[in-house]
Amino acid sequence: MPRLIEVKCTWCGKIIVKQKKEYTRQVKNHGEQVNWFCDRTCSVCYGNAIRPDRVVDIEKSCEHCGVSFITNTGHHSTMFCSRSCASAGSVTDLRRQSAKKMGIANGKANLLHTIDVISAAMKSREAWKYAELKEYLEVHSVPFEFEYALGDYIF
Repeated sequence: MPRLIEVKCTWCGKIIVKQKKEYTRQVKNHGEQVNWFCDRTCSVCYGNAIRPDRVVDIEKSCEHCGVSFITNTGHHSTMFCSRSCASAGSVTDLRRQSAKKMGIANGKANLLHTIDVISAAMKSREAWKYAELKEYLEVHSVPFEFEYALGDYIF
C-alpha cells in the first residue's frame, strides 16, 4: 500500500492527499517551493494571478463605427463592437457588391445574366481541364458544345 502525505493547495488552501513518492520526486526536482493544486481551476487561477501580462478588461473604440465597448487585453481581443462592424469592408461586403453586379438582389437573380456570368467564370477558371479534350474532339471531327443552357441548368 502506497504511503500518502497531505499537502495544501497553493491557491485555495484545501488539503489534498498525494503519494509520498510523488511528493519526494517533486521536491527533489523543484525544491521546497513546489506548488500543489487540488484541480485545474486552482492551477489556472494561480497562473493568471502571477502573470504580469494577464488578461484584464479594458474599454476600446470600434475601428469601424467608433462606439466604445468593453473587451479584454488577450491575444484574441476583438477590435469591433459587433459582427456587422467586423464584416463591414470585408470579403462579405465584396461578395454582396459582386452579387448586385450579377443581378442578384435580396436572393433573387436576373437568371439569364447570372447564367452568363457563371458560365464565363467557369470557362476562365476551368479551361485547363477541357483543353486536351477539346483538341481531341476537333482532331476527330466530333461536334460538341461544352456548356449548354437548358432552362435553369447548364449542361
